[in-house]
Amino acid sequence: MDGDANLMELSEEQIAAMKPNKLSTKQVPLKSVVFNDIGDQFFTVTTDEAINIYQLEDEVLLTRINCKTDGIEMAIWGPHPEILICAPTKAFDIRYFSLHDNTVVRSFSGHTDVITSMMLCPDGNSLMTCSRDKTVKLWDMRQNQCTATIECSSVPVAAYDNEGLIMAIGVDDATIKLYDLGDLKSAFQVFDLHTYENVHFRGLKFSPGGNEIIITTNSIHTYLLDSFNAKHIHDLKEVADGPNFSSTGDFTNDEQFYLIGGYDGRISMFDAKVGKLKSKFDTPHGCPVTHVAFNPSFVNFVSGGSDGTLYTWSPV
Repeated sequence: MDGDANLMELSEEQIAAMKPNKLSTKQVPLKSVVFNDIGDQFFTVTTDEAINIYQLEDEVLLTRINCKTDGIEMAIWGPHPEILICAPTKAFDIRYFSLHDNTVVRSFSGHTDVITSMMLCPDGNSLMTCSRDKTVKLWDMRQNQCTATIECSSVPVAAYDNEGLIMAIGVDDATIKLYDLGDLKSAFQVFDLHTYENVHFRGLKFSPGGNEIIITTNSIHTYLLDSFNAKHIHDLKEVADGPNFSSTGDFTNDEQFYLIGGYDGRISMFDAKVGKLKSKFDTPHGCPVTHVAFNPSFVNFVSGGSDGTLYTWSPV
């Protein structure tokens, strides 16, 4: 692995010059690609109801967790490197899975429909979940308790900021509400976005420094906005050259760029401050690129194709 990404300012040329190395040829579509905070491992959730954990340095599959009984909708890394927090597709609880024991050691119940997104607070003690039951719930991971429920007008998307002080919630596929975690009675700021018919929010994420918010959708439209006042709202819709297509991208750690895959099998690099397309570069996928995940601690990233192929990208 190469260099600490948090200490480096990356250039457009450095990113475009990164070289891919094939990691997986498994022909199973991906649901997500998630790095751990240390940056030495990442996992994929795949449509065959499995979690696949990879060691980045050796570029090997460490373990595969089959979740056939209740399925697996999504997962995130827990507060400890040996813990995954999992949400099944056929049940409504949250499961605290020990990689050491290979078993569920705790579960959290309270949602009445499938969980659609999760995020661990930077303090490692609180968990936020969104569900099709149109609620956002906050959980105390130390006590297995739901500490707050926010009722929403639609299925929400949500995220903590990088300091764990602010929570952003997206509702009605058009509105972002910011909450102070010390006072959840009402949003202290509300942003309204110009959106499109039949375009639905699918995910929300703050940039590493908390200065921007990215909103992914079920279409080619990806919204980038200033997290402080939303004066600058950009639609990163140049990512696809074919049919209506949805892809999950990621910020570089210096917040300069946002990388996202396209239907044409290429990766687009946008200026994260002004939303301008800087360049596109080819990939060896040979199919639409559905996932890009940038390493939080090192200068490399992973791309995933619609056929389930994975490539790691590192500096020359």
